[in-house]
Amino acid sequence: LQKVCQMMRAAERVFVYGTGTAQQEVAKELQRTFMAVRKYLHVIEGETELQNVVGDISSTDVVLIISYSGSKDFLKDIVRRLQMNGVKYISLTNLTNNFLAQHAAHNLYIPSTPFGLPAGGKFSSIILLLLVVDILFRNYVELMAEWEAGSPV
Repeated sequence: LQKVCQMMRAAERVFVYGTGTAQQEVAKELQRTFMAVRKYLHVIEGETELQNVVGDISSTDVVLIISYSGSKDFLKDIVRRLQMNGVKYISLTNLTNNFLAQHAAHNLYIPSTPFGLPAGGKFSSIILLLLVVDILFRNYVELMAEWEAGSPV
């Protein structure tokens, strides 16, 4: 977590993208939480918007991508374009071997076990994703005190 916090601190801009509706809600919560310490995150709302913005993201920026599966097909092109621009990204995915996590500078994982619904389909809770947001934020705030005291963290 410390390295993730350091990346976020050093970044000129931090972009956050969630691959689905639940992940977008987590991205917005991350944005809202970090606003409390004046670290302003840019939430990218959709796949098309991400494809349009990715070319403007530079090596001084950091991207945090939230995805349960980490294997959406369009992410392969996004990751390739980020790498071509020297952009490091952080993945927040389910605890599985997945494309997104394999290519990330740093990974945050959650164990997620979707369960079946009576009418069919599956449901996955965002509680663990929100817990990661809280832990990441608390760690960032603790490190802020060290950074302000001049500790070489």
